[in-house]
Amino acid sequence: MRSECGGRESRRHFENGMPLAKSKDIIQARKMVVKSIEIYNQIKPNKAPKLQNAR
Repeated sequence: MRSECGGRESRRHFENGMPLAKSKDIIQARKMVVKSIEIYNQIKPNKAPKLQNAR
C-alpha cells in the first residue's frame, strides 16, 4: 500500500466490515502478524522488517 493513499485505503477497509469484527479477533490477527514476522526473521534475518515497528 502506498503512503499517499494510506489513509483512504484503511478507511475503506474499516467501512468494509472491520467494526463488525470482535476486538478479540483483531487482537488475534495482530498477534498472527507479529508471529509471522518472527518466523520470517528466523528464515531471512537480513531482509526481515524490524519487529519494534510491527508491535
